[in-house]
Amino acid sequence: MNKDKLKGTLLVIISALTFGNIPLFSKFAYNEGLSVSTLLFLRFFTASIILWLYILIKKFKFKTTKANFRHILLISIIGYAGSSSGLFYAYKYISSSLATIVIYCYPIIVVGYEMICNRKNGPDYKKLFCLTTTTIGLVLVVCIGPMKINLTGVILAFLGAIAYAYFCVGIGDKRIESLNSIVVSTYVMSSCMMFYFLQCVFTNEPLLPSNMKGFLYSLILAIVCSIIPTVTMYEGVKRIGVGNSVIIGTFEPLFVCILGVVFLHEIITTNMVIGGSLIILSLIFLQVPSEKIYYKKMTYK
Repeated sequence: MNKDKLKGTLLVIISALTFGNIPLFSKFAYNEGLSVSTLLFLRFFTASIILWLYILIKKFKFKTTKANFRHILLISIIGYAGSSSGLFYAYKYISSSLATIVIYCYPIIVVGYEMICNRKNGPDYKKLFCLTTTTIGLVLVVCIGPMKINLTGVILAFLGAIAYAYFCVGIGDKRIESLNSIVVSTYVMSSCMMFYFLQCVFTNEPLLPSNMKGFLYSLILAIVCSIIPTVTMYEGVKRIGVGNSVIIGTFEPLFVCILGVVFLHEIITTNMVIGGSLIILSLIFLQVPSEKIYYKKMTYK
């Protein structure tokens, strides 16, 4: 492995590790009395300020058309903010490990959507296999085992997965391909910040935490768990490609489970391990080009 690929791999690992800290610090913030709306407003507000400063310093072109802006606004509020709300509210009902495993079904939801839209090309058996395996994994995680599962938390996490799948489909739209990814991320963060600002206003939630610990956890969520993983993933993808990055990124649930057990004293059941493994293996298998699978079949005949 050359130095550039090694650097890319390490950057994607850093991205997965830092993203994996979201449930840990969100639960710490909840313990300090922060509401979901306040926490997410502070997260996106801080991230927006830092990213806009970065854009201005680097002199990136950030102007876009009204149509593009409306599209970004729509996918940001319905997709990104929707997934954040689903996940952060889910943490109040179920363990961070379970919530992360459930929300990691979003790539399979995207695949299912693409299969429905491209029915003319005939059935894709590899994708059908991944869909089936992921569904079995999800059933194992949610419906089988000694632990009593809070259905509200599972539904919230799954709604978050649907919302993030919508965001992923929307972010791939050709209308915004010409925009710099940092600029798009900044628009997304700013849109979410405005959404949670209005939510705090209409629900009479405070915009600032009542103590320094709550403020510190909000800053960590913004910088360590939002900006750093976004930038490192972007730089990693440039060096090792999307497919390899996605495969490495699928180990984020493992990091979340380890942090949950060590710091939050969460319980990991056998069915969660088996079901989570099926979901992760399906995502990895999904990234393997069909040509390679066909070649291996021909080789071992």
